[in-house]
Amino acid sequence: MRDGRYRYGVAQKLLNLVLKYHWCLGQISEPPHCPIDRIIIEKTHLRGRVNWTEIVDEDQYRAVIEAVRRKAEPESIARWELRNYRRRSSL
Repeated sequence: MRDGRYRYGVAQKLLNLVLKYHWCLGQISEPPHCPIDRIIIEKTHLRGRVNWTEIVDEDQYRAVIEAVRRKAEPESIARWELRNYRRRSSL
């Protein structure tokens, strides 16, 4: 909670990271979503319009998931994110 408000974006990131890691380790089947953050949002038409830490409700989250789904097709969201997620090295 921040400012007395539940942060849907932060909660989804934590849950989806756990699912991603367990999937990558072969402990669970492929998850339906992926961790949503700035790097992923920037690859969609929502770039600069949505801040993942400010997503406060399910409708906002679903809009981002739909944008990612459109970008990922025909791949699943989880596989697309795994292939496209790149963290810039500070080295």
